[in-house]
Amino acid sequence: MKIKFTFISVFYSIASLANCYQIDAAIKNVMRNNQVAGIAVALVNGNKIYFCNYGYLRKKSKSKINQDTLFEIASLSKLFTADLVALSVINSKLSLDEPISHELSELNVYPRFNNINWQNLLTHTSGLPANLTNSFNSKLNQDALIHELAASQATATNNNYLYSNVGFSLAGIALEHVYHKPYAAIIATLLLKSYGLNHTFLNIPKNYRNVATGYNHLGNPGKPFPVNAMAPAFGLKSCTRDMAKYLKMQFQNQNNEYSLASRLIHQNYYCLPSRNICQQLGWEFRPDDPSFTQESSVAAQDLDGIIYKTGDSNGMTAVIAYRPSNHKGIVVLANQANLKEIKKIAQITLAPAQ
Repeated sequence: MKIKFTFISVFYSIASLANCYQIDAAIKNVMRNNQVAGIAVALVNGNKIYFCNYGYLRKKSKSKINQDTLFEIASLSKLFTADLVALSVINSKLSLDEPISHELSELNVYPRFNNINWQNLLTHTSGLPANLTNSFNSKLNQDALIHELAASQATATNNNYLYSNVGFSLAGIALEHVYHKPYAAIIATLLLKSYGLNHTFLNIPKNYRNVATGYNHLGNPGKPFPVNAMAPAFGLKSCTRDMAKYLKMQFQNQNNEYSLASRLIHQNYYCLPSRNICQQLGWEFRPDDPSFTQESSVAAQDLDGIIYKTGDSNGMTAVIAYRPSNHKGIVVLANQANLKEIKKIAQITLAPAQ
């Protein structure tokens, strides 16, 4: 789900990433004021990672949160789908400007969908809706998704920003046609196993007990998102150990496939001056200098600002953000939905030093 990323006027120094005690008071205040059961934080400073864990897996539980506790990461799942597409481009299996109908021939009979390409899907410029009527129905499969999309009044117009879970789900379905494998097998092979993300899953193993219970804004258990055809948009579960490793992958300049894919991902494909952001593949970039949003062709790594993604499920909040200029970042996972204060802590922790 889409969460608006807004900055506030109070800033922490970037040096606050050195140790967990720098965020202790802020995290504990959020937990106390919102009756949050548990929060897991990972602070990344170059090659160093600090895990900061607070509270419990669920209310009235004695099992403590740690860096291997699984949370729904909701829309952070989109980043992994963007990775798979970028890796496919690097390996010459597709190109970003290729119409998606090349893989999804079912859409050829609907002319309004014929001009959508991979880049449109991953930058929210496909014109497809945020969700469909059955997006959160556990029985929604690929055929049903495409059928419902075709039957809808969606007018797929390019180059207009409209946040879309459906777009990323369609990208996941198209990847299955590229690799002739289920999305779960593709992500496991190309990304999770290859880069040691051993605690990130679509379906949590039955013997994995270290799983947080999510709660909605009323304090009641929130129903987890189903693993259906929308999974490429919001279906993953992960922990701060894996997400910190994943964050470091974004700025490790190594001569491997992921580094090449990352350069493709972290380009600014267009900018929205009204929101002071530039859209990358899945990620968003917020420059410190808002005048940059008029220049959409410059890579974010060459500028100062924050690259980030946020997500919300029915019972959890997830944030990942980093400053490419100094390789410092933060991951926050909480088992309460729409926890705006957590997003603010992530924002101020990465604010530029004054």
